[in-house]
Amino acid sequence: MRDSRGKVSRDAEQWRLIFDSMIDAVIIVSSDLIITRLNKAAARLFKDNPKNLVGKSCFHLIYGREKPCEVCPHKRVSESGKHETWDEYIPHLGKTMLIDVSSIIDKNGASSNFVHVLRDITEIKSIKFKQKKSQLQLIQSFKGIAQAMGKMVEQRDPYTAGHSEGVSRLSVAIGQQMGMDEDTIEGLRVCGLLHDVGKISVPAEILTKPTRLTDLEHGIVKLHSITGYEILKNINFPWPVATVTLQHHERLDGSGYPDGLKAEQIIMESRVLSVADVVDAMTTYRPYRPALGLGAAIDEIKKGRRVIYDHEVVDACLEVIEKIDKRIMIVDDEIPILNMLKDFFTATRYEVLAFDSPKAALKSFAETPFPIVLTDLNMPEMHGLELIRQMKKITSDIQFIVLTGYGEKEEAVEALRLGVNDFIDKPVELKAIKDAVEKASFQRLKEEKLTPLSQRI
Repeated sequence: MRDSRGKVSRDAEQWRLIFDSMIDAVIIVSSDLIITRLNKAAARLFKDNPKNLVGKSCFHLIYGREKPCEVCPHKRVSESGKHETWDEYIPHLGKTMLIDVSSIIDKNGASSNFVHVLRDITEIKSIKFKQKKSQLQLIQSFKGIAQAMGKMVEQRDPYTAGHSEGVSRLSVAIGQQMGMDEDTIEGLRVCGLLHDVGKISVPAEILTKPTRLTDLEHGIVKLHSITGYEILKNINFPWPVATVTLQHHERLDGSGYPDGLKAEQIIMESRVLSVADVVDAMTTYRPYRPALGLGAAIDEIKKGRRVIYDHEVVDACLEVIEKIDKRIMIVDDEIPILNMLKDFFTATRYEVLAFDSPKAALKSFAETPFPIVLTDLNMPEMHGLELIRQMKKITSDIQFIVLTGYGEKEEAVEALRLGVNDFIDKPVELKAIKDAVEKASFQRLKEEKLTPLSQRI
């Protein structure tokens, strides 16, 4: 009997030594939230003698609260039978703690007590924050370089001004739709900005040629992928920017350039860029052709799905496009034109709000802004330019398209100065208006902004 008692005593002493030698604070809490035991690390954390801390409530000791937490982890742990781990800053302690709560199951299978394990990770969090901040600064530097290089190319090719920005935004939207991680999405943003940097070596007269390129000229343009790779390959980006620049014209079936890569030989970022590049190019003007329209771009990527374009990327792009806000406000004092436009866009699945009175349109817009406004210029009640100015005071996040008549070219120029996206001559052609509205709708999509990385630290 003595040996048995002695063994129990020795085991208890050994357990106590182990308990007190742990570097993490360990607190045992009863089912009624009272501390029944804690180790020396916990006593050091709370700067008191262990004997003085036993009997206090866990919410008072850990959080400095007079009442239990609104969402008590003990209940969740007791119900699920699983431990819970999280980290949080605790003002009462002035520290960030990693907290693990688990239950002690008695012989009847009930949660009789709970074990809290607390680890001070304040310094670790501080280091990680500094690392993240440094990473953010580096990323911002890379983005600044990318934007500068992209602008440099577009200075030589005014017809594709904004193309790199558009590809960048659409690539980011596709990446988000596909559930890619934040770092990959940031990489897509930079890759989009720089994918055409190799065009710096293409003669300006070829870039701006108003007619179709010859085979020789097209061959020169195709070299921009290789030139871009050579420019970027020695820059230590944290993303595969040079590789994406080299591959963004490759196609799954090997029909692309410069290396005729197939399927898995093309990295995923390049597959995203290839789809974004095609869609943006088809929905914007080129020196040798007008914009082909969003419908044509959709048909192209659907036709090439699984053949030349990655099916997951195409599906994500189509879902992104589907999210375009298809609401349009039409303002024109000529009732026949107003009704014709209203019927046309309603039939093409737009939500249309039509007004023959600019003042009524402005009042409605003030209550519920529309993303796209199609307006006449010369209206007796209020000039279209004044309507645009007043609407822009309400919100700048709006795309304007104006209808102009004979002799209104100077006013059309002034409208463009106000930030109008496009203007259509009367008598109106429905296809021209449809293309302008699609272009404006898509531009809004491309201009949507992500939460800045600095807010996601």
